[in-house]
Amino acid sequence: MDPELVRAIKLLKETQPDAWRVFKNFLGGERDQSLMDFTNYETIQNPQLLANLSGMIGQTDRIVRVIFEAEESNG
Repeated sequence: MDPELVRAIKLLKETQPDAWRVFKNFLGGERDQSLMDFTNYETIQNPQLLANLSGMIGQTDRIVRVIFEAEESNG
């Protein structure tokens, strides 16, 4: 884990806990909404939309995972 990222997350959590919580909730909500979009028939029938949606989910999931790992390494 990048120590600068860990340090930045720790700083945000300590100095702006409400903003940090809102940011994490937003990311989680975006990920959940993208996953729900897989139930949209038009999206899953269009290869371009499906590829775009898959990329968005993958990016958001990676960001959420990196944040979780950085928070865990803070103790």
